[in-house]
Amino acid sequence: MCIRDRYMGISYNYFLREGLMKVTSIILLSLAFAAISAQVIQIVPVVSSTRTATCPGGFQPSSCGCGLKCGSTHMTFGRKKQCHCQCVPTDWSVAHCMQLRTEQNIDMGLVVTEAHTSTLYATCPAGTKATGCSCGNTRGDYLIHNQVTCQCLTADSGWTKAYCAKPADARYELHCQYRKVAANPVTATPGLIAVGCSCGNSCNSYTLANNQCNCHPGCGSTWTAINECRVAKTPAAIAAEQAAAAAAKRAAEEAARQAAAAAAKRAAEEAARQAAAAAAAAAAKRAAEEAARQAAAAAAAKKAAEEAARKKAAEEAARQAAAAAAAKSCRCCCCCCIESC
Repeated sequence: MCIRDRYMGISYNYFLREGLMKVTSIILLSLAFAAISAQVIQIVPVVSSTRTATCPGGFQPSSCGCGLKCGSTHMTFGRKKQCHCQCVPTDWSVAHCMQLRTEQNIDMGLVVTEAHTSTLYATCPAGTKATGCSCGNTRGDYLIHNQVTCQCLTADSGWTKAYCAKPADARYELHCQYRKVAANPVTATPGLIAVGCSCGNSCNSYTLANNQCNCHPGCGSTWTAINECRVAKTPAAIAAEQAAAAAAKRAAEEAARQAAAAAAKRAAEEAARQAAAAAAAAAAKRAAEEAARQAAAAAAAKKAAEEAARKKAAEEAARQAAAAAAAKSCRCCCCCCIESC
């Protein structure tokens, strides 16, 4: 026997089928939108047959929904991340659980707080964006202004809560827009992820699936609103990354310049070494040639001297031989030496 919403005839089983069974498609859709968004926002609806719905680990509730047209909810952000429906009776509850991931598919963490006032308006603190709202006295129709202020539309709401979120990583921020249209269902703008819905006529029975807000037809809502967000780096983070990139580029250019200068110095030193070696080789060659020339000259001089000495000796020997021959052919007569006749 399924649980029936006595106001609208919507069953818990219907809601479970339309919401929880589409978790996988929602995650895949979120991953598809990552091609457009800088980061990935994942929304997983967790449906419970009680007044409390609990998000899985790593997820935070961004907005809540309740059965029996109950629009009064409360979130807890401690060890358990939960949505509590405050109406009695309430036959089902749903927590729209959000997770933020970086380009590297790493959970960057999500910080969700609650701004609570006793008026019709509640404004989120600086640096956060309203992902959902809640109104007192079971009222469920609200508007979000300028991404940060929740307005309950029924004068007897009694109180207003704004659920305010920001990335845990200070380098990132949420950018959200709230669109109210006289149509149903409403699909999120390309590049954005639906994180919360609102329906007119104090209706709080809707499904958030396939990046689409769908107010249940039996609710009698005259309009549908969608709160859609994306994650982007802050201007300061972008400026810091650009400065770091510029510094890295300058460092790389300086390293390249120094490497080129060192290479040029080594090349010059090598060229000088080779030139010196060539000069030394040339000088050694010239010295060797000169030494060879001098050796050849000395050898020639020695040979000439030896030849002159030999010639002189030969001449002296010839002279002495001639003198000896002449001495033999003479005779002495009257105390004179007379040549023979």
